[in-house]
Amino acid sequence: MHFLFERTLVEPNGVFGRLALDQVPFCVTAEQPWRNNAKGRSCIPAGDYELRPWDSPQFGMVLMFVNPALQVFATEADVPPAQRGIGRSLVLMHAANWPHQLQGCIALGKHIAPLPPYGMAVTDSQDTLKALRKVWGNRRGHTATVRWLCPIPKAAP
Repeated sequence: MHFLFERTLVEPNGVFGRLALDQVPFCVTAEQPWRNNAKGRSCIPAGDYELRPWDSPQFGMVLMFVNPALQVFATEADVPPAQRGIGRSLVLMHAANWPHQLQGCIALGKHIAPLPPYGMAVTDSQDTLKALRKVWGNRRGHTATVRWLCPIPKAAP
């Protein structure tokens, strides 16, 4: 299965977009602003990724993004010594509403909407993640493409 993440909206508190599975629209997404791929503070670089199932102690079964050429590794142990501190690991798709709840991961939801008190957010994130788990079925071999459809913002501070 191929996951296509298209970033379509840049807001002061984050980046929002949509996810299609094998070209079929599935849900919306939220990420932190672009901060030059800063570990735990930035949305991930645009590009192609392998997706691997990961049983997260915090989020349960999720998918993780892996592309060493983009400095995105599976786990901290996979980050080469020369890239420690700049290489990222455990970049996941999981439930969250606001971009500030993410540490460089992608949140899934049903709608993009203003949600007090923190501004733009995704709604129904837990339900959306449950629906995705049913579709992906814990299988391996999934891939993802992340791309910008809106202008790429300058890096936020």
